[in-house]
Amino acid sequence: MKKIFVISALAVAISIPPIALATAHMNKNGDKWVEHFFSEHDKDNNGLMSKEELPKRWQKYFKSADQNKDGQLTRSEVLEARKDRKSKHLMRTMLELDSNSDGAISKSEMMDFMDRKFAKLDSDKDGRLTMDELSRLKNILRNDRHQRSKDNG
Repeated sequence: MKKIFVISALAVAISIPPIALATAHMNKNGDKWVEHFFSEHDKDNNGLMSKEELPKRWQKYFKSADQNKDGQLTRSEVLEARKDRKSKHLMRTMLELDSNSDGAISKSEMMDFMDRKFAKLDSDKDGRLTMDELSRLKNILRNDRHQRSKDNG
């Protein structure tokens, strides 16, 4: 029973987006992150990022990130776009977990969330997770994120 609980806790810990921690880290280390991002992607080293220089997953955000509409992203525009994305992700997560919409996540709401995630992983419905079932976690999380982004436009 202890093994099942540990595996369940691990699955849930992995499945809950650590957005609050990432946001705090991003705020504290945003300058380091943006410098690293530019060193990796600013191919012509002009201190600006064109849409073509962005990683593919960022290109769909280019238009909204380009606040001054000059066709280039500055470091501050990239950092603001990242903060905005993280903030929206945190809000989606809160909405998913906060089933009674009181602005807080209760223990029972968290347990309901954990039960739903566990049920998705427990393919043979025996109330236990095998290593095989747990290995499907990455795909389940990816599908959940894809569905949420389709639902949110």
